[in-house]
Amino acid sequence: MTAKIFYEQALVSAGNGIKIFSCPALSWLTLIFALLVYGAPAIAAAGAEKPGLFVLHNVMRGPLDPSALNSSYVNGIALQIGWRDVQPEDGKYDWSQIDSYINTAKLANKRITLHLLPLKPPQWVFDAGAEPFTFTIRVPGNPRQGEQVTEYVPWDKVFLKKWTTLIEQFGARYRSDPTIFAVSVTAPAPEMMLPGSFPPHGESFQRLQAMYNRDAYLSAWRQMIDVYQQAFPDKPKFVAPGIVLEDAYFADEVLEYASNRFGDKLWVFSAGLKAVRPSRFPPMIHIYSLLEEYGKKANLGFQMIWSASRDPHNRLEGSLRGALENGIGLGAKYIEVYESDVLSPNLQGDLQYGAGMLASTAKR
Repeated sequence: MTAKIFYEQALVSAGNGIKIFSCPALSWLTLIFALLVYGAPAIAAAGAEKPGLFVLHNVMRGPLDPSALNSSYVNGIALQIGWRDVQPEDGKYDWSQIDSYINTAKLANKRITLHLLPLKPPQWVFDAGAEPFTFTIRVPGNPRQGEQVTEYVPWDKVFLKKWTTLIEQFGARYRSDPTIFAVSVTAPAPEMMLPGSFPPHGESFQRLQAMYNRDAYLSAWRQMIDVYQQAFPDKPKFVAPGIVLEDAYFADEVLEYASNRFGDKLWVFSAGLKAVRPSRFPPMIHIYSLLEEYGKKANLGFQMIWSASRDPHNRLEGSLRGALENGIGLGAKYIEVYESDVLSPNLQGDLQYGAGMLASTAKR
């Protein structure tokens, strides 16, 4: 029996401490036993099952500003961390950064979502024989426009073997940590999109079309879903549907398999939340229809496409409040917002409003 069963109805967070209130089903003897076994910080984390608003933070941007966790409407941290940050050498692991952020979440009585990303893989992966795919970024408005990038081929067997070993170690270390709310299934590729496949019909897109094998890519997704299920059987697992070259229906098959394997631990997730729904690009319209479908029958989460406080190109296509309303209208129970927005005095009203709506949705 877990700490959550002992007192998820008896403990609530109160700032950075714990407030105990009476519960007929819980004896003081049981409570004392649970305190002795699990400790107060673990109790607070285990009892905080609700999703809600999470602060998005990437380790490449430096340390998290602790004041981003002070607001009562923030339920946790959504941490993005790269492969090379946790496995600088083959067979050698460095979990210190993840451990540090988990401890930060515990001290604040918050949860944490872990996005371990395979992008920018360490050189040793290619030295071991993983097939590289090199392309030049051609995305208008992207600060990395014109940069040459080398990624892995997502169905490459060496890459999949090395990533499998990493996720096995990842799960062995963190699967039982009650502070962790969820992990995201980011391999074979985050959001399913092949590296270098956007914008469509460019030089790298054409090379991908020539080498693409749908059956091999689908098999790779099923393999990774099995790996994550074994590594984190009891944690929510995020799967982000995406467009593969110009095929939006690839995502249907991946989500169907994930639903069968993950059950109620499947969270369908999108990292592109805007204030409006797509209306002109048929593949993206279909992806949104999938989000809406799973929002009605399962769990749905979002990440803002961009920071509202730093959005000179209007990537949100509207306001932060509008984006929150759009996601919650689709059925979201979980939304990641940028750290800069959480720290912006001008956006506190929108965030509190969104958190209140999410809390209402989560109770349905």
